[in-house]
Amino acid sequence: MTVLKSVMVAGIRGVPKACTLTPTKRGLLLRGDNGTGKSSLVQGLSLGLTGKLGMPIDVEVPADLIRHHRGTDDAKHVVIELAPRGRIELRGDAEPVCDAEGRAFRDACVRAAPFLRRDELLRVVTQKDTSRLRYLEGFMDLGQVERLESALRDRRLELKQSVAPLAKRLADHLDVAGRLFGAKIGSTKELVSLVTGRAMAAGLAVPRDTGWPELCAMIREGTAARTALEPLRQAEKKASEAHLLELLREALEIVKAEPALDSCPVCEQAVTKRGLAKRLGARIEAMDELQGLKERAEELAEEWATFLESLSELEAAAFEEVDVVSPPESFEDLDGRELLEELGRDHHLSRKTLARLKRVRDKLGATLKSLPNERQTVGLEQLVKVIQAMGDDLGPLQRAESELARGNELLERIHKVETAIEAARKTEVAKILDGIGERVVTFYKRIHPSDAGDEPTGAPSLKVQRHGKGTARLLGLFDGKVVKDPRHVYSEGHLDTIGLAFFLALRRSRADREGARDPKLMVLDDIVGSIDAGHFDRFLDVLRDEFDDHQILFASHSGLLMTAARRALPGAAAQTIVDWSLENGPRLSGHTLPLDELREKLGTSGDPAQLARALAAPLEPFLKEACAGLAVSLPYEQSDLTVADCWDALRKKLGKLTKEGLLPDVSPEVAAVGDLDLIRNTLGAHHNPDMLADAALGPVKRVAEAFLGLVDKLSCTACRGVLRLKNRKNTAAGLGCQCPKGGPPQLSCQKDATSGVRGS
Repeated sequence: MTVLKSVMVAGIRGVPKACTLTPTKRGLLLRGDNGTGKSSLVQGLSLGLTGKLGMPIDVEVPADLIRHHRGTDDAKHVVIELAPRGRIELRGDAEPVCDAEGRAFRDACVRAAPFLRRDELLRVVTQKDTSRLRYLEGFMDLGQVERLESALRDRRLELKQSVAPLAKRLADHLDVAGRLFGAKIGSTKELVSLVTGRAMAAGLAVPRDTGWPELCAMIREGTAARTALEPLRQAEKKASEAHLLELLREALEIVKAEPALDSCPVCEQAVTKRGLAKRLGARIEAMDELQGLKERAEELAEEWATFLESLSELEAAAFEEVDVVSPPESFEDLDGRELLEELGRDHHLSRKTLARLKRVRDKLGATLKSLPNERQTVGLEQLVKVIQAMGDDLGPLQRAESELARGNELLERIHKVETAIEAARKTEVAKILDGIGERVVTFYKRIHPSDAGDEPTGAPSLKVQRHGKGTARLLGLFDGKVVKDPRHVYSEGHLDTIGLAFFLALRRSRADREGARDPKLMVLDDIVGSIDAGHFDRFLDVLRDEFDDHQILFASHSGLLMTAARRALPGAAAQTIVDWSLENGPRLSGHTLPLDELREKLGTSGDPAQLARALAAPLEPFLKEACAGLAVSLPYEQSDLTVADCWDALRKKLGKLTKEGLLPDVSPEVAAVGDLDLIRNTLGAHHNPDMLADAALGPVKRVAEAFLGLVDKLSCTACRGVLRLKNRKNTAAGLGCQCPKGGPPQLSCQKDATSGVRGS
């Protein structure tokens, strides 16, 4: 098991110069008054082990305030030595330098969250249900899951960014074709299928498996064939049957209107002048009429010649033949009337012409059946526009579409994995929290026994729900009834106990789950503020019984609590912060408890005020512990007692127990301490420097010496615990201590180890 061997902190907040903590395998008890740098030392340790300063909840510390006020960023320095091996060194803002063991231990501490501050005790109580679940998850070392979730999330975002241009490119191209077709096209496959269907509807014989380039070529060929047919269509329009019939009717009427060619146009009948003029006028009129008919005949002849030329052009276009039937060259030498007469003599002209026309129409009909009609031509022209917009090669677009499909498939798989991990995480977290909730109940009941008559509160319960982001409801219990919010009925001390119970339960749960990978470390920084001595003793019992595999670092300003912690953690080292200054920071007395510090001051200090302060630290805790252990009847509640109250009641009990032979003779020490007027007037529960200013060193020194002698006679040299009655109601049962297996206490004035003690 890897443990802390030494911790050197310098250049951080209240620690300008190097200050070294030296815990044992069991831990370290660090005592110091408020404002003497305890938390700065703990924060330096936190910075070295986790990279975080370990400040109060939601407090962001500017970088220039993490270092000492008069130092520089480079002055920050933390060196952590591990046992049996390992080293972690942090300098300035650089990454810590670690050997393999140091790196493993530091990584384990980052995951384990072993630090607890006083201000964090109420966090589990005050948070909202969702935030409480996230907070509790932070103690479960879900780092691997979170890293996997983060990696999947990053990969998903990366894929989304890579497929987005592909999706836009594909959508833009398909939207162009969609607008031309008036339809929604979702893929190149749909595009090819739609174009193939439209081409077949336009009269093209397209196989279903035709590729895009071949399809484009077929559409272009079909359009070209339709363009080549245009001369046939125009020729057909010129040589329509209706036009021919109209022309023939006009020609027939003109032929009928012609005067008989064998009649004599000259009248031989003799007439008078008037009659002659009349006849001349009639002849001129007849001649004018004939001239008009002749002109009309010329026009008809020209139209007929044009028709024949058009028919020849039509035949040439249809059969690729030239001059199938050409008008006689002699037609050019005939005037209109002669041309009509020539045509009139040819009785087979109409039938031949109609036969020719029928032949052309049959050819046209067969050709038209194999080529697109007007509606189909429009469809082909639309397909040509689509081809022009999309290009003959869909390869790049299809590759982009394939890549997009693979990306979307991978995105779907990532989503499924994320969903599965989230569900598994919720299940596992709920399972772990159920176990943690059971431990919380156990630890809370050990600190606040439910069978105590003055204990109406019950252990809190944790209700975890998995819906949505998940919630963790914290319910209280008061007088047997469930309370939705413990703050409504629990005292401040009870609420602090909830926080302690949760921290211990989380720590125990994680240590059990991780086994050797867990650092088995717990750092408690001034966590006790509203918990009284009795409940704190039970808390220490939990530490002793449930965390004997942990190295525990406990920092506090209370000498009473340090003394109690010493009994519960007898193997832990103890260091005291003697004083503090801005220039030098905290000064440690070494491996000393307040009693050891007092002994040191007796030999070194010439200042009565300083010696009195050293005496005040262990005096009150010792007197209260001795009163509790020896069943001293006190006049007030423990919280209202002064040092003098405890001393007055204790010395009477000491005299009685001495007479009964249970205690060594402590009368010299009791007499030397006297009435504690000096302490009553100048120390009490607070330090009064003005009243100590005129105090003489001798009286304070005599009281301190007598007090230390009294402590020696009332303490076991083996466990350093204060003597206590084995049976509070029956003193004949003798005295006990904190030694294991219930053996008799070992006293410094005792010559042999017996069940009793003798007078000194």
